[in-house]
Amino acid sequence: MVTNEKLRKLRELMSEHNLDAYYVNTADSHQSEYISDYFKTRVWLTGFDGSAGTALVTQDKALLWADGRYFIQAAKQIEGSEFELMKMGIDGVPTLKEYLKDNLPQNGRLGLDGRIVSQGVIIDLEKYLKKKNIEIISDIDLVGDIWTDRPALPSAKAWLHDIKFTGKTAKQKLDAVREKMAKGLYDFALYAGLDDICWLFNFRGGDVPSNPVVLSFALISMDEARLFLDLKKVDDKFRAYMEENGVTLVEYNDLIDHLSALPAGSIVLNRDRIGTTYYQAIPDHVEISSEPDYPHFMKAELNDVELENTRNSSLRDSVALTRFIYWLKDQSAKGADLDELNVLDKVHELRKEGENFVDASFNAISAYGPNAAMMHYSPTPENHAKIKPGNLYLLDSGGQYLDGTTDITRTMSLGEVTKAQQYDYTLTLKALISLASQHFLTGTSGHYLEVLSRGVMWRHGLDYKCGTGHSFGYLLGVHEGPSRFARVVNTTELKPGMLMTIEPGVYREGISGVRIENDVVVQLGEKYDVDQYLFFDNLTFVPMDRELIDTDMLSEEEIKWINDFHAQVLAKVEPLLTDEEEKEWLRETCAPLN
Repeated sequence: MVTNEKLRKLRELMSEHNLDAYYVNTADSHQSEYISDYFKTRVWLTGFDGSAGTALVTQDKALLWADGRYFIQAAKQIEGSEFELMKMGIDGVPTLKEYLKDNLPQNGRLGLDGRIVSQGVIIDLEKYLKKKNIEIISDIDLVGDIWTDRPALPSAKAWLHDIKFTGKTAKQKLDAVREKMAKGLYDFALYAGLDDICWLFNFRGGDVPSNPVVLSFALISMDEARLFLDLKKVDDKFRAYMEENGVTLVEYNDLIDHLSALPAGSIVLNRDRIGTTYYQAIPDHVEISSEPDYPHFMKAELNDVELENTRNSSLRDSVALTRFIYWLKDQSAKGADLDELNVLDKVHELRKEGENFVDASFNAISAYGPNAAMMHYSPTPENHAKIKPGNLYLLDSGGQYLDGTTDITRTMSLGEVTKAQQYDYTLTLKALISLASQHFLTGTSGHYLEVLSRGVMWRHGLDYKCGTGHSFGYLLGVHEGPSRFARVVNTTELKPGMLMTIEPGVYREGISGVRIENDVVVQLGEKYDVDQYLFFDNLTFVPMDRELIDTDMLSEEEIKWINDFHAQVLAKVEPLLTDEEEKEWLRETCAPLN
């Protein structure tokens, strides 16, 4: 079916259910950012395949809300359909809630799939639409009803993450959760976040592309931990480990029955992570409190074993990316047939040569020339560009290793460079240095530091329509939280052991895009009197593009930062290279700037 035919069928079902509007978000039953194909109802309905966006369908309108990362991509992918793009954050464009309030009739009815819409969203919608007495019908999956060839739920096997990588057993982590429950006087804790659950119970899987997680829920009491997952995914070794750590395995689809049977008591959960369908299954005699999930913050501060492992995997990944840059420049100069897709085979090959490689950590952004202006562009067999000398190539990619996760971006010159290209690249590098080199007091959140990068752009009349950086996980997701560098307020304090990316950029539609991204970890710095300082310790050792750096735009301090960074790259990466030509190129690339 083409998009408009899907809309016609959806509206027929809306009429049968007496609905004035139908809401289609981007989520699974765990409020994941990246989701398995089964849950991609918004993608299937709209044709827009970005990782974020919300659709709203009425009898006479089809609207798609997308943020600044996807303005270009979304407009292209819905072109020719009835869908209209609603550019989030742009003056004059109403939010989805505002549109509902202004356009739904009094006593109207809004339908949605309550498995994938969180209770937090429902509460927010109910408050906003209260004056119009809008009824929310949350038990219907109308898109699923017309999606005749919908993929099945994923069935990848679950596997244990060894103690040499985790540093703690599942029982030790569960005991720490129970200590926090006891302080809050809670009898139960309910978790739906896949990254939190996999970290807490020391297992991984393959239910979401590039995210080694397993569709699962966890229900924890003071004397029992129930792990809900498809039992066909586990083997005897998995069962034995969970039994040793006091964990009971339960079928994934049995969660509602177990929630409905809870005795009187109190339960803690995060309304923003729990689908309203599951929330509503909790009996009235159970007192519900909403707090951020304990494991979400516990896992954000890496323990000593995890941090040492992360340093190791980050260095191996840096070696692979450094070798790729040399290879790409060398092949391009020789006139090789390169394109946005076939170079990714080389990236994957180089990462696989390192120890403990599992998979890519996300669908790589491989973008040449104007395609790099689309911040989340990914090439496809039907739509990809040749890579030729004369323009810039941007690669945003990462690896999943048994001992860590990476997320690195480099923009590369091929052939002669222009002053305009140097300007954009050097400005991006200045923005990265400004944040990466900043020491800051304990208690500081990423929200307050973000302007250090973005302010560099603002001083030159530029802005990038995305955040400056984000938390990432440990053999888990590249976008995990709880911290961010963004204009959006985030009050999470940066603490030692937290992993972050720093990734400013310049994007010129139809021309080019530049982004540079390093991974860093928060560490303890100096203490002056009562003031404890923190700093960002670099994890990424991939050289910058020397040809794109305009030293006239840099201060002495910035040149020193670059020279120090390249000295570290050379010291760490060169001994791990075996090819003499690679080594010679790296020495030239990392030579001090004047």
